[in-house]
Amino acid sequence: MKSAATMKPCEKEPQVVAEAIAGDVSESLLLHVNTCPACTETVTTVKKLRLLTEECFTAPLPSATSVWWKAALQKQQAAGRRTRAPLIYMQWIGYAVALLSTIAIAVRASPIALSLPPLLWVGLAIAGMTFLWFICTLYAWSQLDS
Repeated sequence: MKSAATMKPCEKEPQVVAEAIAGDVSESLLLHVNTCPACTETVTTVKKLRLLTEECFTAPLPSATSVWWKAALQKQQAAGRRTRAPLIYMQWIGYAVALLSTIAIAVRASPIALSLPPLLWVGLAIAGMTFLWFICTLYAWSQLDS
């Protein structure tokens, strides 16, 4: 084939383009297309362009409903993550308080602690059980939907 720079334009090319786009080239033009390099290239280009346009739409597009549901689900999941963030922070604060309480009880459990009034021990036990319940609740909440 000759390059486009040396190819001479053909007077029948507009008619060949119109019929090639319509999809049916007449017999007389087919004979001309077989002998004219410019028209042959034109018909080949139209066929390739038609194939390209058909390829673009072979994969079905997702329905608007499924796109909407996915967007709504992502929005809901993001809101859930934002909602759980304070619970997770409180969980770690609870762990820190429990650790500090354990250390304080261990320090106070020395022989000096035996001289403490029993009411103080009851108060420490209640506080420890409350923090334990609080930590367990936060842990359970943090595990929801994860």
